[in-house]
Amino acid sequence: MKFMKNALISIVIPTLNEEKFLPKLLQSLAEQSLKNFEVIVVDGKSQDKTVDVARSFEGKILHLSVIESDRRGVSYQKNLGAQKAKEEWVVFVDADVILYPYAIERLQVFLCDSKREFITPWFSPDTTDTADVAVSLLGLGMFEGALMVKKPLAACVVAVKKELFDHVGGFDTTRTFGEDYDLTQKLEKIGVPLYIIRETLYIQSFRRYRAQGRMKFLQAYAKGILSVMLTSQSPKKIDGYELGGQIYRQKKKSPTSLLKEFQKGLKKLMREMVG
Repeated sequence: MKFMKNALISIVIPTLNEEKFLPKLLQSLAEQSLKNFEVIVVDGKSQDKTVDVARSFEGKILHLSVIESDRRGVSYQKNLGAQKAKEEWVVFVDADVILYPYAIERLQVFLCDSKREFITPWFSPDTTDTADVAVSLLGLGMFEGALMVKKPLAACVVAVKKELFDHVGGFDTTRTFGEDYDLTQKLEKIGVPLYIIRETLYIQSFRRYRAQGRMKFLQAYAKGILSVMLTSQSPKKIDGYELGGQIYRQKKKSPTSLLKEFQKGLKKLMREMVG
């Protein structure tokens, strides 16, 4: 018996210190044109108000549950959410994503009409900066190119038949990077290829890109992609790649650093006045 009438989708969102970004995703889910889907937030021992923020949407999202995981780890949390999912399809969504209002309806229509069992859609960036848009297009191009050479890459939103996900054992819990690619390889081996929906269904956050800087960000991902292309394996971890919203918080400056900034600014002002 189905959990919800005409429902197909359980959305799983792993979180860690995402009190700032998670509300944007949950609000976008609350505003979906199709309401009849399940949302499961799996928190990995956040030290901020992520859990409280998630629970504040219980009256806004029709079917929402919040799970406090006994263990921190993106793969573990995704697997835990999938275990609790009651629907035919599990859709894994990163906590900093924003779905377009028609996303779930379009996704469900596609799932009903298609024989595909493992899919990922196109995305747009959360910025209109020309350089950022170019990087976004480059990313989509890489996904398409990887698919052509049969080394497919998944993005921040990926949907899979629950029975197939369970069959291959879910995500590798030893990974802190590349767990989506590892899943594509498991499914590929049993004859289930990744399919790209060439329709833009969500907005991808460029917060890591902005926080790390263009070159550092691109170098980190180039390392992962190069590993995939040369060895068909993605690295399990990348130095400097930290999970969780805490890395995007503005750090409070100490009195010492503030004094140094003031002195530096004062010296600059004096130079300008005498020069």
